[in-house]
Amino acid sequence: MQDIWFAVLALLLGGYFVGEGYAFGIGILLPLLGRDDRERRTALASLGPFFLGNEVWLVGAAGVLIGVFPRFEGLVLSRLYPLIVAVLLFIAMRDMALHLRSRRQSFAWRSRWDRVFTVGSTGLAIAWGLIVGNLLQGVPSGRGDLLNSFALLCGVTLPALFAAHAAAFLALRVKRPGLARTAVVSGHRVCVLALPLAALAVGTGIATDSVRLAAPHPALELVLGVVLLVAAGTAGALLGRRAGAAFALTSVAALLPVLLVGAVLAGQMRAGATDATTLHLLNWAALPMVPIILAYQGWLWTAFRAPVDRPAYW
Repeated sequence: MQDIWFAVLALLLGGYFVGEGYAFGIGILLPLLGRDDRERRTALASLGPFFLGNEVWLVGAAGVLIGVFPRFEGLVLSRLYPLIVAVLLFIAMRDMALHLRSRRQSFAWRSRWDRVFTVGSTGLAIAWGLIVGNLLQGVPSGRGDLLNSFALLCGVTLPALFAAHAAAFLALRVKRPGLARTAVVSGHRVCVLALPLAALAVGTGIATDSVRLAAPHPALELVLGVVLLVAAGTAGALLGRRAGAAFALTSVAALLPVLLVGAVLAGQMRAGATDATTLHLLNWAALPMVPIILAYQGWLWTAFRAPVDRPAYW
């Protein structure tokens, strides 16, 4: 049952990175999107139906981590405490900005909150990149070296990947030609930045002693890293011509950091799992919720599958 719950946790965190990844990316790209407030609002409208729904993935993952892997959760949260606090603060900042930007019709008011939304989204993507970079080296032994060189490299690579993911999402979801073209151009520029960064991160991870020692299956981590590079590169080539295929590939690229961390930490997580009695209780009480979450996310995408061509929501 530990392996089943490990797979459930990977599914939930993967859903969060794929779903919230394009939300982070839209915030990062927002200053470059649209010629005016109407087009920026259209970009945000493409995100509107999925924004809060995507955060359900993180809530579910936190519940699984606390309930099924409590010792591992306590260890990780205590060692990564500053980064976890940063994640929570940036989530609050980003959500507040999105909900407040249209409370007034003033252009200055909306521009101010758009900047806050960009800062919150960028900070959130960087914080998750730092968390991924640290976990790929194994659970940190303390809080003193959270900003090591490999973690910092991951901290700039992940936002670039999320921005490319957002460009593919907008090309798929937005019907306004001008905004769609801007998204494609921005996506191509971001891919030019993201690919060398991702290649450098993969190469550094292979060469860094702490990452290499943490990885129980180095060949698997190498394969996953190469798949990430191929998916991101192919998505950049397809962006603007086959939006659906490009979005599928950037989704794979957004998912792979979770799989990499899972491959590195699988043994430690199993060792930090709860007792058999608690697992048996959770199997009956919590496991049936997973199909409900999947069904809800599937319905959400089906109900709001139509492209967006005008401002709504925010």
